[in-house]
Amino acid sequence: MLNTQNELNLVGNQLTWVVNSDASFHLTPDQGCFSSYIVGDYGYVKMGNEGACLIIHIGYVYLLTSIRCRMVLSDVRYVPYARLNLILVGQLDDEGYNGSFRNIT
Repeated sequence: MLNTQNELNLVGNQLTWVVNSDASFHLTPDQGCFSSYIVGDYGYVKMGNEGACLIIHIGYVYLLTSIRCRMVLSDVRYVPYARLNLILVGQLDDEGYNGSFRNIT
């Protein structure tokens, strides 16, 4: 099993981002990881526990992987009460990233 804390390093305080295929967009509860953002009324996001959380702003997050690859995540939602940093696989495709998942054992 990969140690994601060593695989992804970001500008903010939290180190772990979860790559997800079910999320609607990239999101984080860590306002400190944004390089820039626009405050606005972006509605709510439904959470897995049937609750809803307010989206406070949308912006850019810069990530640096353990192999020194730089990623720029655009349209990341700041959701203060979310429990995880999420990267949406489909949005990565839309942003021009190419990824693959394979068993390395």
